[in-house]
Amino acid sequence: MKKTPALAMLLALAAAASSCGPEAVKPTADMERLASVRRVLNDISADYRERRIDALLARLPADADKADPTLRPGLKRDLERHEKGSIDFEVRWVRMTDAESSVTLHWTVTLTPSKGSPLERKGTAVWTIARADPPRITRMAGDSPFGVSPP
Repeated sequence: MKKTPALAMLLALAAAASSCGPEAVKPTADMERLASVRRVLNDISADYRERRIDALLARLPADADKADPTLRPGLKRDLERHEKGSIDFEVRWVRMTDAESSVTLHWTVTLTPSKGSPLERKGTAVWTIARADPPRITRMAGDSPFGVSPP
């Protein structure tokens, strides 16, 4: 008797399960909002990597400069002093209301200078993302990933 590999059995089960329903499964409103939050974070990561400072600042709260006057110069310093930069997010918790999503996340910033070793910083923050179109950050609390390189 010949044994069927486990992967082949799983693929057969997946194919059978997908052919059982008359329609494709549509995501719920909550899943769409979670995907929207993830897109905001992915866009911030891409803007950071591509050094689009103005695009990054446009995603931040309108009063970000009032709340933290070092944010704008710190962000510029991070991206202008280093040859490469990246920011990665790990979402730990999302709490949604009708108007906004509160996202608890861990972030890791890596800045690589043209000479020397890379600088890596980590932190935890809670960002509130409004449900507006396009979604944007309305409040930031906790550790800021912007301005992590020394002055």
